[in-house]
Amino acid sequence: MITKEFEGLYEIDLHSGEKEALAILSTRKEMLFCTCDKAAMKALGFLGISHQGISFEKLLDRNGIKKKLEIKHSESRFRQFTQEGVLIKLDSGHVKKK
Repeated sequence: MITKEFEGLYEIDLHSGEKEALAILSTRKEMLFCTCDKAAMKALGFLGISHQGISFEKLLDRNGIKKKLEIKHSESRFRQFTQEGVLIKLDSGHVKKK
């Protein structure tokens, strides 16, 4: 269950809608999740599914739309927080050993 993954991690505080979206992503590998929420971006990295996330900037760009956006919608911010999620996983000891 998605919720169990984040128990005890104050860095990733997800709302119910984000938890639901991540649960759907875990079963629908072809779907993408567009978000500008820090916790949701970190969760994508933590779960190892950042490839299923997309920044608003990248979504617009893929559709041929160029527009000046707030930093919270940028690809660089999206990458920053998904990478932070990966580091949180490494630091928390949640990495599964083979």
